[in-house]
Parts: sequence; structure tokens; C-alpha cells
Amino acid sequence: MNLRSKVWQPFAILSGGIFAAMLAFSPMGVEARPPWIGGNGATDVPMHDLASRYQFLSADLQPENGEVSIELINTMDAPITYQLVGDTQARRLRPSEAVMLTSVEPPTTLNIYRKDGGLLSAIAEETDDPSKVQIMVNPTDELEGDERAIWINEEGEVFVN
Repeated sequence: MNLRSKVWQPFAILSGGIFAAMLAFSPMGVEARPPWIGGNGATDVPMHDLASRYQFLSADLQPENGEVSIELINTMDAPITYQLVGDTQARRLRPSEAVMLTSVEPPTTLNIYRKDGGLLSAIAEETDDPSKVQIMVNPTDELEGDERAIWINEEGEVFVN
């Protein structure tokens, strides 16, 4: 062992220990260990718990026979493109038109975007039918208000992001 390694060895051990301690816990209190600290790096936190920690609940549905319906309404003067991930191809919705997506099995994600890259605001509203949500897509000028994904978890909770 040369002089350089003797000088840097305590620093490397100390910094490695601090780095490992910092990685052992996330700010949300969920254990998130990298593989070299033990375990396989996975957590036992259900996906719906993670979403609810980062987003606000927009609507709460009661799936009927494991299915929900989504009414997507384009209130803008520009067409939008939408896709129910894993269920549909990308489809276009013209200005001031609506579409009803039925027999949707949660968990699912609905992505929306404008071809011209304009900002979108999506508002999820519950309806008289407890298994149906209405999504109104509006233009917005605020970057913080740009929402392009609607996620519905297994329990029917709707999150807009």
C-alpha cells in the first residue's frame, strides 16, 4: 500500500458510509436500498400509495365489474391527440368534440397532447355514474398547469398530472 492509498483510504471509507446512509432512506420515509446495501433494491410500497404521495386525488370512482368509463371533452379550438396506454392507438379529438371510452380496466393511463405543443389543463370531475369520470381538456398559459396524463389506479382513484 503506498502513501496515497493510506491518505485516501479513511476518506473513502467515511464518504462511502455517508453515501450509503443517505441512500438507505428516501425523503418520504420509504425504505429504498440500493442492491449493494442489502436486499434487491425493490420496495413493498403499492403503486397507488406512491401516486397519492406525489399527486392530489382528482376524482374517486367505483369500478363496476372491474371497469370504468372516461368521457374526454376537448373544449379548445385546437385538436388534441389521446391514447389509452396499452388499450388504444393514438387518436385525434377535434375541437369542441367529446369521446366516451368504455370498458376501461384500471390501472390505466390516458395521455393527451397537442400537436402544436401548446399547454393543456385537464380537469377530472365525478359524474352521477360512480364508475364514470369526465375529463375536460382546456388550454392553459401556465407551465405549472400543464397536465398531460390521467392515471386511474386499481381502486378507481383518478390522478391528473
